[in-house]
Amino acid sequence: MKQYTIELSKGQREELEKRVRSGKATARSIQHAQILLKSDEGSDGSKWSDEHPEEAFGVSASTSYRVRKQFLKQASSFTGSP
Repeated sequence: MKQYTIELSKGQREELEKRVRSGKATARSIQHAQILLKSDEGSDGSKWSDEHPEEAFGVSASTSYRVRKQFLKQASSFTGSP
């Protein structure tokens, strides 16, 4: 089982999809948005394993892990969750 699994809300998913579509963010930001969208374990998510982003986006499994970890850390700071 993946550590740091994420389930994106509808609003989060829309914001990430907008970032990818617009192409006006940094390449790194767009790549991280793609990783989060594909790693989403929610009902609308792709549920990719750590190895899939490596193949699709040219990033390591550890990068995928760190992106999810950072996303959860930032999300919890906004909601007040531990």
